Amino acid sequence: MQKLYGATGGALGGMSGAGGFAGGAAPRGFPGASDDGPTTAQASRRSTKLGHGLLLPLQPVEQFPAAAGTAAGGKGFVHWMESDVFADLRKNNLYYPFSGKQEWEFARFLALSSLTMKEINEFLQLELVQQHLASLLSFKTAKELRQRIELLPTGPEWKSRTIVIPGFPTKKPIVLFYRNSLECIQLLLRNPLFANHLDLVPTKLYENGQRIHKEWINSDGAWAMQHAIPRGRTVLGVVASSDKTNISVMNGDRVAHPFLLSLANIQMDVATKASNNAFLMAALLPVPRFLCDKKLRSVMEARLFIIASTLSAHR
Repeated sequence: MQKLYGATGGALGGMSGAGGFAGGAAPRGFPGASDDGPTTAQASRRSTKLGHGLLLPLQPVEQFPAAAGTAAGGKGFVHWMESDVFADLRKNNLYYPFSGKQEWEFARFLALSSLTMKEINEFLQLELVQQHLASLLSFKTAKELRQRIELLPTGPEWKSRTIVIPGFPTKKPIVLFYRNSLECIQLLLRNPLFANHLDLVPTKLYENGQRIHKEWINSDGAWAMQHAIPRGRTVLGVVASSDKTNISVMNGDRVAHPFLLSLANIQMDVATKASNNAFLMAALLPVPRFLCDKKLRSVMEARLFIIASTLSAHR
């Protein structure tokens, strides 16, 4: 798996360059916005006791000065939900376009299973399902299920772009599917699941006089990035990963090369939990079959990867 960690800058950069961004001025008096140099805060004593009832030592915390955390006025999760075209219908039925929670759970199970569309159709045609469930479902086929899923609130809009490499034809056109990478990061930021698990101010931690690193925000890299941008701005570390994979869920047996984005600011114990979906798919990189000499195919695949990932990162 290929992983790249973002730096600082105004917009998301390419795979081999800067991949972070900064934004949001800090309100006056915001924690960490002092102009007097790094502050040292003392964390409260831990409850764990040692040997003769001695408490563990205090943990010094050095925060970067004038680094913003959050500021009021942005568009959050509620605004995103209310801006959906079917928002009015969801006032009476939160699970629209499904009839209710039970059908939504059933549909979610099918959509996230390893069943193909053909297998889902076969399941829905089982006599047991037809006799006891069919009348309760608003969809009768896998295609209808997929159409209803498409009506759910969406994230950044998917776009497509055809890539042509002169002199190197392919069996089928090279098509890149991608989303606005900045909007993907914004979607992560507004996710209420991460609201209490975001570290936004670079912080150096020490224990017993030794530097410790718990999160990305505790690294020298985060500190250096914050130092490189204007005062009162917030550093967001962007993590990108990509790996070829076989996809079969509702798509048949195909190979894809997903390009995923996440935030290094999300605490690791939360970000690494798969069910939290802390990694968003920002692009589906093409996996074409080049009609050239076999010795050149791997070279062209590598070149295409760079072209496609750069295009997707720069929108």
